[in-house]
Amino acid sequence: MITLAEIRAGVTATWLLVKGNPEGLRGFDFSEAGFWRSFQVIVPLLPAFAIGIAAEHRYLVATDPDLATVPLLVFLAVKLAGEVVNWFGAPLLLAALAGPLGIAPRFAPLITATNWASLLAAILPTVAALGFGIGLLSDRGAGLLGLIGLAASLAIFYRVSRMTTGCSAQIAVVMLLIGLIFAKLIGIVTSHLVG
Repeated sequence: MITLAEIRAGVTATWLLVKGNPEGLRGFDFSEAGFWRSFQVIVPLLPAFAIGIAAEHRYLVATDPDLATVPLLVFLAVKLAGEVVNWFGAPLLLAALAGPLGIAPRFAPLITATNWASLLAAILPTVAALGFGIGLLSDRGAGLLGLIGLAASLAIFYRVSRMTTGCSAQIAVVMLLIGLIFAKLIGIVTSHLVG
């Protein structure tokens, strides 16, 4: 299991890369073991996923009373399963495209760094979802903060992708689009499963 020290190091390294400081690359373990270990970042992200999913359920029930028949725990289980599929599936998809994208030699460091970057990227969306979920933010306020969080997340992943692989801006954008489209497809599938 990853430790708090590793989490702190991963967030610090990500922040350095976001600021354009290549020293951040030294904060990641780019060994084979470090690559596989980075997938454990999903564990501290699960509460953030659950908060976002619970807020989504609350919003959907408020806007479509028919969804009130879908119990929160069922909604949570299906959507969390979708997050797990996305967590492992997106890197598999990117692995298949790494050659054509010209990032194959730096694929493992890219995935390692972006897995750790997910912790920093999750902060604002989770704050927005939590604020809405406990009633501190209206749906509009949470939506605005969520959009800002999405923009910040994309900026984080863009910067980390460029700093880790040395790829062009265009390739970094293509990688972001691949990730967004894959996540959207998973979201559509899980939404159909829960009603």
